[in-house]
Amino acid sequence: METFDVIIVGSGPAGVSTALNIHRTNPELADRILVLEKARHPREKICAGGLTRNVEIQLDELGISIDVPYVAVNTVRFKYGKGVLDIYEKGVSKIIRRDEFDAKLAKTVVNRGISLREEEEVTDLTRDRDYIIVITKSSKYKAKVVVGADGVRSIVRRKMGFPAGRKLTPLCLIETPVDANQTPEFVYKMFTFDLTYVPEGLQGYVWDFPCIINGRTYLNRGIFDRSLSPKANLREILKKALNKRGVNLDEYRLKAHPEREFDPKGIFSVPNVLLVGDAAGIDPLIGEGIPGALEYGKIAAHEIVESFEKDIFSFKNYKRKILSSRLGKELKMYLMFSNMLYGPRFKLTFSLLWNDAHLQRLLMHSFMRLDNFYDNKLRLMGKLLKHLFKSKKLPKIVS
Repeated sequence: METFDVIIVGSGPAGVSTALNIHRTNPELADRILVLEKARHPREKICAGGLTRNVEIQLDELGISIDVPYVAVNTVRFKYGKGVLDIYEKGVSKIIRRDEFDAKLAKTVVNRGISLREEEEVTDLTRDRDYIIVITKSSKYKAKVVVGADGVRSIVRRKMGFPAGRKLTPLCLIETPVDANQTPEFVYKMFTFDLTYVPEGLQGYVWDFPCIINGRTYLNRGIFDRSLSPKANLREILKKALNKRGVNLDEYRLKAHPEREFDPKGIFSVPNVLLVGDAAGIDPLIGEGIPGALEYGKIAAHEIVESFEKDIFSFKNYKRKILSSRLGKELKMYLMFSNMLYGPRFKLTFSLLWNDAHLQRLLMHSFMRLDNFYDNKLRLMGKLLKHLFKSKKLPKIVS
């Protein structure tokens, strides 16, 4: 049985960030890290693929450039019925394909001297005194520390005694070929969030993201619902939305994937084991996972390096470090804002967003890591109270 100091289960952004941040903080640990991946890169990952400026900043810190095909986005469009709100912010996002992006990250891990074993699916984990035994379909390993970076259905989470947590939330998408010269998302370099269907029970939005697949222009079109008690028929709402765009859902392969919403009351570690990325919980406002995954990895890496320095692997402070970090504070604010935007206060909250240029800019800058949403909490609440007594209204929904 091979023994490693650290085994990271999963080689997506969270797992790669953990490995590279350990390497960056303590290079001597690099040859004692093993990353396990159940598939082989490039592998399909169901995702809209938005990389905000936040992601670029973190990749820069790790010495990684985005050299995969992407579509640059400078405008975020919100739709409500026939009403349209465009917010311009140069460099707000780059839309990539996750199979290409994740493969690039995995290659970087190998190039930094960290062992990555692909097509090595973990089937079980057990505890053996001060070690964790990791069992795959072909091998057995022992590690002082295991990182669960294996996504929303994390086997590390299931096997190591973590509570089930909140109900998983769904997203569904299709990819439709388009003429870039005739498609607003390409012409105006924008992506679209359509909130028209929130009054019908959808606690989320329908999206249109421009992307490049095998050199051809497509729209990644889907639906996100963060409802913990679904009231909306996602397929029917998506079908209705696509019909308005001249697209027949039945002619395309519908891809579906669950997400785990961040829960500040959740459990993120047990002795010798840490959770990162989707296994821990992501942004509940728009379901954006990549920036948070990279930040989780950075926090986990520092915790792991410190644990080896002190020879203490309880990780009892890991949750506190997450909640006190920029990531944790922002996720708590996104949770609060999503409860307002997708709940009974939808009209109040969305009409404030529709009419308040400062809030629009703050939201964009928060996702780009140019400002902090949580630093403006009191101002946001004041705006909501003030807005409550004003007569501004949402644009009327026209079917």
